[in-house]
Parts: sequence; C-alpha cells; structure tokens
Amino acid sequence: MSSESINDISSGVGQPDSINPEEISSMGTTPTPDYDSSPDVAPDGSLVDDSPPEDDDPPKGQRGYLKHVAEFVRAIWNTLRATVRAPFAVLWRYLLPLLAFALVFGAVAYLSI
Repeated sequence: MSSESINDISSGVGQPDSINPEEISSMGTTPTPDYDSSPDVAPDGSLVDDSPPEDDDPPKGQRGYLKHVAEFVRAIWNTLRATVRAPFAVLWRYLLPLLAFALVFGAVAYLSI
C-alpha cells in the first residue's frame, strides 16, 4: 500500500484521549460471604479432617521385642519367597512361549514331511 492510501484511510482518526490517573477508581465492593466454605475433599472422595493426626504408634524405644522379631521374620520370608518365585516367573514369562512356539513349529515341520 502506498503512503497516500494509508493517509486517506486514517484521515479523521484523532489521537486517543489520555487517562487521568486521578479518575481511575473501582466500582462497588466485594461482598463478604455469610456462609462457611465447603469442606476440603481428599482424592479418594472422603472429607479431609483438619484435626492433627493422632499418633497411636508408641515411640520406637517402647516397642516390644516380639515386634522386632516379627519384622525380621517377615523380611526373611519376603526375601525367600521372591527368590523361589523368580525362576518360575522367568519360565512363565519367557521360556514357556518359546517352548510353545518350538512345539508348534516342530509339529508343522513334522507334518509337512
């Protein structure tokens, strides 16, 4: 576009009025609510309790000897169970599909002879 056509289009358009900073104000006020807000909701849908949590567990120094033994036995049991189950998981996950494929491939090869 030429500068003459731009001047023709913008003719009659004046400068915008400046805003007087003393005239800037807000209209009205924010009402104060006369109700209680809704309760907080936990991710599982239950209401969140604002009270501090109660500590039902006694301090570590007051826990009994049997509790320590039970924790130790549980740790040993979980370790042994994982050690025994791991080879079966490997067989089930990887070796069994390979054996099934070999069986089917072998049967097809045998029947095609």
